[in-house]
Amino acid sequence: MLFQPLARKEDNFELIEEMDTSRPYDILSVMHYGRNAFAVNESEPTMTAKPAALSGGRASSAEKFDIGNRIGLSQMDADQLADHYRSEVSTCTANKLGGSTCTEMEKDGKAWVDPHGQGCAIYLQMQEEGQIESCGRPFASGRYCCECGGGLRLQAWSP
Repeated sequence: MLFQPLARKEDNFELIEEMDTSRPYDILSVMHYGRNAFAVNESEPTMTAKPAALSGGRASSAEKFDIGNRIGLSQMDADQLADHYRSEVSTCTANKLGGSTCTEMEKDGKAWVDPHGQGCAIYLQMQEEGQIESCGRPFASGRYCCECGGGLRLQAWSP
């Protein structure tokens, strides 16, 4: 995806007083802008989060998450939707988010490997040994491999 220069987009971050602002701020909400939303330069994020801003205050886990959630609803998103629909169905409650799983993505029906035959495990090993700073982007492993920030992530919900 190419980033285009977007000047004067500050209005996208204005607080709308009619909205539900009674809940804690949810940095992992599916509705939250991504780190580089409206960026003029892809390498410079539009916003950064303080570690304690992570949902639930789990500051030690902040580095595992990116601003905004592109997997699905956060628990606070689900709770807010249930509250909204409770006026229509009095018994409406949100299920509980039980975590997520990740599956390595395949390419052409087979486990992904780069043009040299190196797969996810090799990229993770290179990262762990300090040969590369991160096995995530710009490497393709950042798209296909769970441990490199890619893969196919699915949420698990329980009643």
